[in-house]
Amino acid sequence: MEQDKLKDIDINEFKNNGDFRVNANITDVKLDIKLVHPSNNFFGISNQLILDNLGNVYILKPQGTNTLDNGAFSPPLNIEGLLVDINTVNDDKMLELDLEASSSDISDLNKCMDTPYGFKLSQVMNNIGDMSTLNITNGTNGDAQLTDTIIKTGARLIINQRAFSIIRGNTKYFLFNFNIKNVGEFIAQKVLFKDIIPNGLTLCNRGMYIKNNNSQMVRISRDNYTINGRELLLTLQNIDENDVVSLVLVCFENSCNDSKNFNVGCISYVSYYGVNDETNTTSSRTLVINDISNTKKIFG
Repeated sequence: MEQDKLKDIDINEFKNNGDFRVNANITDVKLDIKLVHPSNNFFGISNQLILDNLGNVYILKPQGTNTLDNGAFSPPLNIEGLLVDINTVNDDKMLELDLEASSSDISDLNKCMDTPYGFKLSQVMNNIGDMSTLNITNGTNGDAQLTDTIIKTGARLIINQRAFSIIRGNTKYFLFNFNIKNVGEFIAQKVLFKDIIPNGLTLCNRGMYIKNNNSQMVRISRDNYTINGRELLLTLQNIDENDVVSLVLVCFENSCNDSKNFNVGCISYVSYYGVNDETNTTSSRTLVINDISNTKKIFG
């Protein structure tokens, strides 16, 4: 039986229960995006972040300080015909942006081709939405200071991929199984999974399944994913410390595969969210981590 639609939770219900903190007074938003270098990939594939736009909620703070690996950086967002991406060729990368909420509608300018080895900035930002609705990571007051300890001990998702093929009748099927485990010390929030299905394969209709810890494998609801061509974006529930989520994608071969095709799963999530203490609640800090799975080569 297909999984029932996940029930939409009213934000006010969270506010009343004290699980969420919605602070409209926060005006200073610091966003850190860590791109994890894929040390377990053996095909020279790097984790990428395409700097297209900041989505529909935030803009760069006019007098803010933006850095890339602690060096001054001016991200060229929403500049027609100009596209920059960050690549983790040899090591991790840390992008820090000073943001403020926008009171006007923002159009998604600078639309561009997607990358199979990471995310577009707009995908990450639109998935997070209003940061003031995030759970505070480490207590009632939170902490807007980002330390090495927080970076190392925040939520940390490890994503590993297995793949195999089977033949049924005259059709060859490929199954991709992604095992996602939180090995950090905090809950992972706003988890976004992405896969760009390799050329020559088609994702089966309703061919996506999920298993949480000791639950049974169930079909993923249509309300939790979007498909645009070969691009699949899937939103997952928060993942607690030591919890494991297993995803299965079932594809069928629609043409002769190029043996150079790869499949890589991408994941983005909020590892840490904090605000300054009760005496100064106008600033917040959000740490987002982008990572990719091990690489699987698709053979014809």
